[in-house]
Amino acid sequence: MLYYSLAISQASDAISACRHRTISRKTMNIVPIAPFSRKVRPSIRGAARALALAGLACSLTACGPGRFVPSKSDVAWSGPEVWIESTPQWTVVAKAPTGGWTVTLDQLMEQRGRTEVFVTLKRPNPTFLVTAAEVEQRVITPLKNNIPVWVYARIQNFKGEPEDGSFSLASKSQDAKAPPAPPEKPTKQADE
Repeated sequence: MLYYSLAISQASDAISACRHRTISRKTMNIVPIAPFSRKVRPSIRGAARALALAGLACSLTACGPGRFVPSKSDVAWSGPEVWIESTPQWTVVAKAPTGGWTVTLDQLMEQRGRTEVFVTLKRPNPTFLVTAAEVEQRVITPLKNNIPVWVYARIQNFKGEPEDGSFSLASKSQDAKAPPAPPEKPTKQADE
């Protein structure tokens, strides 16, 4: 048995033919394709299934885009101050020297007895004017505060290129600080 595919030779004729619901032989070219035998069809189906399962397994095991195994260094963290606040979920706080810095949560990795949190601090673009005041930025993690956490940090330039590709240990949950108290609401003073 032969299988045929239809190729439309002229798009405008085909569109007008579809509008009028008439298709003439002029608008269609019939091109034969080599037939597959009954013995070959199951092997093609099996290969397609295997490829689909491999793709699914690959996506479930985190080999897709965005996942990486971070490299850690033994060098002490020398960037902006980074600490952890003990809220119902651990909060990573970075105190940037100026405005324009961004802090992103890159990855969480479970280790023996702790979870390692990897964050990236990105420098501001030097072509733009930024505030010259220290700015605290917070990143809330999905981890409850009863799990020990170690925070590793790295710095990237404004283009997203790492200054030093490896992460350095910046803070531990044993040294966590209490969150700041909310600001007091101003009270109305009675006019006298």
